[in-house]
Amino acid sequence: MGAGVLKGPVPVKEKETTGEAVVPQQAAENAQLNGLMQLAEAAQAVGAFSVVDVDSAAERDPLSAAPAYPRDLLAKSVAGYATLRFVVDSTGLIDMGTVKVIDSTHPAFVTAVRDAMPKMRFRPAMMGRNPVRQLAEQLFDSDYLELFESIFICS
Repeated sequence: MGAGVLKGPVPVKEKETTGEAVVPQQAAENAQLNGLMQLAEAAQAVGAFSVVDVDSAAERDPLSAAPAYPRDLLAKSVAGYATLRFVVDSTGLIDMGTVKVIDSTHPAFVTAVRDAMPKMRFRPAMMGRNPVRQLAEQLFDSDYLELFESIFICS
């Protein structure tokens, strides 16, 4: 036989792997499930329900107070955000003792959000016909510096 012609199967040494194969969609779903489980555990720790436990989740009233954009950052055209976790009680107010910063781009954004929180109003979470405490996580974002009052977008 000529050069380059194989005489049968070539043995290939494969790496041994453990566990199940995970496709990207499964990995994303697992990460989301883990995140929801962590949120449920955090909610239980503060005596509240998580978003998956309630019939309808707490929602910020569109007419509620909003954080004022930090003037020094506005003057410098600095965009940013703050993500905070907190309990909305059964009356629609934030339990300030439960506020925790998850992430932020600048401490001034956190201060602005914390200062506005006592004046914010929510429709409380419901279980059946009963309003209940719910742990919420909210992103306050500032992409549009010109829109002073509507700068913070809640999601």
